[in-house]
Amino acid sequence: MQKKDICILIAEDEPYTRDVLVHYIPWEQLGISQIWEAGNGQTALDLALQHKPDIVLSDIRMPKLNGIELAKAIRKEDKNCRFIFLSAYTDREYLKSAIQIRVVSYVEKPVNIPEIKQAEEVAVAEILAQREFLEMRRKEKESTSGEYADTDELLFVKNLSSESTPCINKAIDRILKNYSDEKLNISQLAGQLYLSSNYLSALFKKETGKTINQFITQVRIHHAKKYLKDNSLSLNAIALRTGYHDANYFSKVFKRETGITPKAFRENLP
Repeated sequence: MQKKDICILIAEDEPYTRDVLVHYIPWEQLGISQIWEAGNGQTALDLALQHKPDIVLSDIRMPKLNGIELAKAIRKEDKNCRFIFLSAYTDREYLKSAIQIRVVSYVEKPVNIPEIKQAEEVAVAEILAQREFLEMRRKEKESTSGEYADTDELLFVKNLSSESTPCINKAIDRILKNYSDEKLNISQLAGQLYLSSNYLSALFKKETGKTINQFITQVRIHHAKKYLKDNSLSLNAIALRTGYHDANYFSKVFKRETGITPKAFRENLP
């Protein structure tokens, strides 16, 4: 996906610092096409609500609204906005608040252009990854023509929203594509996403309401039900197609999840 239509709001009450940020960062090179600027937190909030920027680069200490208050107010209206904070103060309470609202980066003053540029690159990469994922899901939903419309098991349909973080979207995408791999597990996903297993597990549970293992099982059982409609496929073949090493184990998991055996499910199909 091309870098386009990414907008940034720069909120900084010091005119000189704001001028440096606006004019000395290679915004076009980073893929950012439009910049708004504000000299205080309230003006920044008004601009943010009007224009809905993809990224807010904000000083933490500003008149009228500080950076944390600004970010929280924007978050109520826009769950996807990325925040990068600037501050001359290493205040732990501010840092804790910044973590709670999913800040991309926290950069200390005086302004360091390479450091700002690096933080912006991370934010742009997250935005593009999320856009690409959501576009892919949209196309897949169109191509399946309502394939999942009568399915209650696949909670991921409800969970795939614009509020999900890019790494969780990527984890979900990998599960949907690789559910037939018997070795698919938390460790494998975490390694592919360059995250620790514990962190990925906690974040996945927080955002989807399901553990990764529960989600993998749901996806596998959903596809198993589709395969069971094909009488030419043996239970062993279906087990292998859905990531289970043998038919007995597959049947055990299927019954645990649905309340009936695969054989009974097949026999009761209309």
